[in-house]
Amino acid sequence: MREFGGYIEIEHYKGNEYHTECLALNNGRNCLRYLIRTRRIRKIMLPYLQCRVIEEVCRREGVQIQWYEVKSFEKPYQGKYPEEDVFLYLINYYGQLEKNYVEELFAGHKRIIVDNAQDFFCKPIDGVDTIYTCRKFFGVPDGAYLYTNVQAKITLQADFSYDRMEFLLGRYECGAEKFYRNYQENEAWMDKQKLFAMSALTHNILRSIDYERVKKTRTSNAKRLDAGLGEKNLLMVKNMTGAYLYPYFCADGERLRRKLIERKIFVPVLWQNVLEDCEIHTAEYNYSRNVVPLPCDQRYTENDMDEVIAVVKELEER
Repeated sequence: MREFGGYIEIEHYKGNEYHTECLALNNGRNCLRYLIRTRRIRKIMLPYLQCRVIEEVCRREGVQIQWYEVKSFEKPYQGKYPEEDVFLYLINYYGQLEKNYVEELFAGHKRIIVDNAQDFFCKPIDGVDTIYTCRKFFGVPDGAYLYTNVQAKITLQADFSYDRMEFLLGRYECGAEKFYRNYQENEAWMDKQKLFAMSALTHNILRSIDYERVKKTRTSNAKRLDAGLGEKNLLMVKNMTGAYLYPYFCADGERLRRKLIERKIFVPVLWQNVLEDCEIHTAEYNYSRNVVPLPCDQRYTENDMDEVIAVVKELEER
């Protein structure tokens, strides 16, 4: 029997999630784990420019890894078709992956996985296994979506997220620095978490979001940054719809990143492991070190973007 009365919990939201007709799991790496197990993946081709957790999932699941160099964000893999039993893993870097390119690859090689962790609003291509994560775009502790047509008789228990909300609630009232350690603890937890369905709490939060507003705001903010910095950007940013972050590619990204953080413009190093694993002369090392991901999300306005532009220009002129 359900409970009646007593104290009231967090509100039950009645909106719709953005991604439907797909699997809702507890994080992105477990979406990959689900595919490995249900499709019985034994060989996979990964880009050198990738988060180490992708490699770790594959190794833990006993998958043989082949590697490829990233030629561009729009068309990362430009080699011949992999062998028939090899799955090709494509990362949609900053939302720049070209749809036609993926469709052409898929026409000749059906075993493709697209990682849309950095492009939440990009619709999946019919028949292509596609992964989305929620934490990069919204204030949730976990959650991911997987589009796949694999038929699997697997019943997953739902995860629980209530005890991992502190860093989100704390930042709301006290700022990021005080709760950064809690955030790191949540990231570490992700590495250990088993495969579960998305938690009821994360589902509930995702039903509260005005997705069209978020998409519109991220798009306009990215375009504002591009208008102010595009001429200096060594990367031509073609797609800015619902942007994750604005990729500002410069000659000395390490220095600029450090100076921005001193000014409380927090910019991450994506793919820190690449700086450790790849040679200095490689494109992957250059991308990881010198692409500075500038914030452009729904918390900010175009006026805020003007402030960021001014700071970047000031720091680069010094």
